[in-house]
Amino acid sequence: MILDPGFAWRGGRIVAERQGARVRSFRVHSSAKPALSISSSEHFALPRIHPGLRDVGVYLGTFGAASRPLEVLSALKSVLMQIPGARSATRAAVTRIVKGSPGAPDADTRAKSDSLVVAAAYDGTGSKPLQARLAGVNVYDFTAGMLSWGGQQAAAGALQDTGALGPIEGFGLDPLPTGAAEAGLARQ
Repeated sequence: MILDPGFAWRGGRIVAERQGARVRSFRVHSSAKPALSISSSEHFALPRIHPGLRDVGVYLGTFGAASRPLEVLSALKSVLMQIPGARSATRAAVTRIVKGSPGAPDADTRAKSDSLVVAAAYDGTGSKPLQARLAGVNVYDFTAGMLSWGGQQAAAGALQDTGALGPIEGFGLDPLPTGAAEAGLARQ
């Protein structure tokens, strides 16, 4: 994924944007924590729900202090990948060096981590009129719980539409806080 081109919703449309093109800081407890921009489904789903959105930013804070150096490496990678054969040579090298994933961490390891999700909406001037924060279980347990909740909702006939949908399009806004809480994240 890191070698592949990315995308983002910028200026009211989907555009090509490299993974890690931006770093933004978010307040977590009493300190600012850096996070790296990533491509994700929110770039497609949020503008369908709010057609006036000009930009959508999704950031991953997993990398901590390495976020700034990774931003620089992302820029360098985008230049180097323009060299003919560079992408296939890099993929081959990575495949030899990095073996397949052994799977998720065990329950004891997962229990030592947690998640914090920050969603911020900015108006056209860049001010921040709205922010939501969710905190709770680690990303593995949350993902499993949310997929289970979504499957149960679908089996119960709660889907509001069909196709490639974001959570609000699929289930509506009102049930999502309950689903997230059942999966292990609650609003702060």
